[in-house]
Amino acid sequence: MDGQASRRSEVMRSASEGTRRRVWANLWVVLLLAILGFLVIYPILMLLLGALTDTNPVVDGISLSHLSIANFLVVLAHPNVAEALPNTLIALGGATATAVMIGL
Repeated sequence: MDGQASRRSEVMRSASEGTRRRVWANLWVVLLLAILGFLVIYPILMLLLGALTDTNPVVDGISLSHLSIANFLVVLAHPNVAEALPNTLIALGGATATAVMIGL
């Protein structure tokens, strides 16, 4: 009878340790995803806000009152962009085709 009781307590203890390990593993995953999300999403949001406003969101603070696409229109109206856009699209298409050929 004592052998069965010690075996049960051993099984319960190992199950408890397994659950604890899973909890710690999940906490690590959540922590690392939060850090990665901050390191990726924050800079992208600051770039987007800087492009859509006339202020620097990092230096001047976040202000959503002056959102517009005027900056994009100024860039697209520049003659060098009209000249560079076809070259960019050709390079993009060639790189994509090459990557697909290598991948297949």
